[in-house]
Amino acid sequence: MLDRQFWKSARVPTARLFIVAVVLYSFVWQRIEVPPLTSALSLAGIALAVLGVLVRGLAAGYLHKNQELATDGIYALARHPLYLGSSLIALGLMLVIRDPVVAGALVAVMVITYLPTIASEEAKMAHRFPEAWPGYRDSTPRLLPRIDRAGRIARGGWDAAQWRRNTEYNAPLAVLLALVALQLYRLFV
Repeated sequence: MLDRQFWKSARVPTARLFIVAVVLYSFVWQRIEVPPLTSALSLAGIALAVLGVLVRGLAAGYLHKNQELATDGIYALARHPLYLGSSLIALGLMLVIRDPVVAGALVAVMVITYLPTIASEEAKMAHRFPEAWPGYRDSTPRLLPRIDRAGRIARGGWDAAQWRRNTEYNAPLAVLLALVALQLYRLFV
C-alpha cells in the first residue's frame, strides 16, 4: 500500500492529469457543444471567473508563505481566499461550458485536492503560529467570507511585488487562455 506522504505529494498532479483526461474525453472524443460566450449564463460564468481571479489576486498580494500569518486584507474575510478564488473560477467555467461530465470532474478534483490541502495547511499554521492561529481560526471562516468585515480589505498592505513573487499572474492568464480556447473550439469544431 502506498504511504500517506506519496498521496499527499501526488494528489495535485493526479488531479491535473484527471482534468486533462476529462477535457480530452469531453472535447476531443465526445465533441461537446459549447454555448456562445455571449449568452447570459456564459457572461455570468465569465463574471464569476473574473471575480475568482480578483479574489486570488487580492490574496496573493498579502500572502508571505511560511513567513507570517496573513490576517489582513481579504484574509480578514476568509482563511483560504486563494481556494475561494479558484472555486469561483471553476464555477464560472462550469457555467460557460455547461457539461455535466466536466462539472462533475471539476467538483471532484476540488473536493479531493482542496479539503485535505486545507486541513494540512491549517495544521501547519497551528504549529507555526501557536499564539496567533487559534484566535484567527475561531474568528474567521474557512472559505465563505464574512461580508460584515468587507471594510477590512483595505487594511494592511497589498503588495504588487508579493503578488508577482507568488506567481499569481498565472490565474488571469489561465482563465483568459481557457476562454480563448473555448471560443476557438466553438468556432472550429
